[in-house]
Parts: sequence; C-alpha cells; structure tokens
Amino acid sequence: MDKYAQVNALRRKTTGDLARRESLGAQQSKRERVVSQLFRTCIRLQAALDRRFLQLNFRWQEANVLLRCVKAGRIAPSQLAAIVGRDAGKITAYIDRLEAKRCVTHRFDRHNRRLSSVCATAKGRRVAKQLARMFRMTRRELFAELSEADIRRFAAVLPQLYRNAVRIGGKRPEADKKSQFSIRSDHPKQLGRRYA
Repeated sequence: MDKYAQVNALRRKTTGDLARRESLGAQQSKRERVVSQLFRTCIRLQAALDRRFLQLNFRWQEANVLLRCVKAGRIAPSQLAAIVGRDAGKITAYIDRLEAKRCVTHRFDRHNRRLSSVCATAKGRRVAKQLARMFRMTRRELFAELSEADIRRFAAVLPQLYRNAVRIGGKRPEADKKSQFSIRSDHPKQLGRRYA
C-alpha cells in the first residue's frame, strides 16, 4: 500500500471512529433529555395532583392511602407501605393525618402493640368516592391526546425503569416485589376505576 492509500485509510478509520463517538454522544444526550423530562413530568404531576386534591384538604398520597384502605376494608400499615411503595414512617404519617381528619381508624392489638390495622370510617368511604372521581378526571386529562398504542408502549417500559431505579437505589428488586411499580395497581386510571 502506498503512502496516499495509507493516509486515506487512516482518514476513513478516524472519520468512522469520530462518527461512532458522535453517535454514542447523541444517544447519551438523548437519554439525558429523557431522564430530565421524566423527572420534570413526575414533579409536575405530583404538584398537579396535590393541587387538585387540596380542594378536599388532601395530598395525593393521602388520597391514595385512603382509597387503598377503603378497598381493603381492614389493612396493616406494613401492607399499605408495600402496596403504595413508601416506607413505614411515611405511611404512619399519612395514617395519622387521615385519622386526624376522621377518615380512618388505626387500631392496635391489645397483646402486641406492634400489630395494628387501619380501616376507613363512614366519612372516609364518602370522601373516597370524591377522591376516586378526581383520580378519574386527572387520568382523562393526563392521557388526553395520547393514543392507546402509545400508552401501552409506555406502560411496557415503566416496570423496567422502576426495576432499574430500585437497583440504582441499592435495593434488590426481588426483595421489593410487593412495591414494584405495576400499571394495574398504582396507576391513577386503575385507582379511579376501582372506587367508582
């Protein structure tokens, strides 16, 4: 191979390497934009839900816990924590707030105070119907202008993103099976439908 052929071969190789690096950089940049958009969407959605539920003097997580209590009839705080995907301390705070609003009762076992159960009061069941309507309305507004195919694709990706987030956070997904994101159990669409 003569000198010019070597230079041209080296130039082609360098151009190819540069194109591959630019392609990887573009993919990385696209992923960063997706993560940023996902965070912004989560924050915006939580703020919108809180604002909507504040009309009834609830935060959206409290509304979620109350709806779970109504559905279960009687449930242990540890089960609520697993279903909602929050730690026991947060669930206790939500239960305390709901109890102060007289929406739930929190009863302890007389022989073992570590065992307790939560159940909705008559007022809690009435309020839950209003909250369920708010979840349904929010769902309709959130998914407006999205096709069913887009929603299905997004729903198919969310469980893997959740497992990746659990892994990044240091927990093993196997140890966190009860609280793994499930489009059927944690989705506002499903919450509203169950308590209609």
